[in-house]
Amino acid sequence: LPSLIIGLALMAGLALSHLQKKI
Repeated sequence: LPSLIIGLALMAGLALSHLQKKI
């Protein structure tokens, strides 16, 4: 998989984790 897709996946995972922590 391209590094871009991996990067986007990591960013999405971090964003979701932060949102879940805030909620």
